Amino acid sequence: MVKYVIHYDYPPKLKTFIHRSGRTARATQSGQVFSFIFPNEIYYILDILLHIGRKLNNQILEENKDNQFCKFGKIPLSKMATFIDHFQKSLKEDPEMKRMWESSEKAFKKFMKSREAASRASLKACGEHNFDVFHPDFLDEYEHEDTQDIMA
Repeated sequence: MVKYVIHYDYPPKLKTFIHRSGRTARATQSGQVFSFIFPNEIYYILDILLHIGRKLNNQILEENKDNQFCKFGKIPLSKMATFIDHFQKSLKEDPEMKRMWESSEKAFKKFMKSREAASRASLKACGEHNFDVFHPDFLDEYEHEDTQDIMA
């Protein structure tokens, strides 16, 4: 059984995203799905939520009956600092890692140009939310953070 699915990048097709995420809900079991996205990809997440009938919520909920809400928000930079430092050090010290990074950046730019546009419904729904907020699971740490954080 898979308890967690972590999307480090947004798949090019809605069905791929749903298929990957569905791995957490086999045989009456439940799990959690985490997605790291760029702020401009929120439209695509909204497409998924509209498709599966769920809503975004950045509040702490006492009850989330039937998992109808999906939490969202930024991750405090302090939670990512060790990873970022290690990654930047690796890029400086390892020429092969630097080449792979440069190659992946080029591929990502091509991907961004080639993917389908988000739906009009998700563009409309996007206006209903403030996305410049911390994820509810990190609200206690919000007061101690710089606002230059990463969207989750």
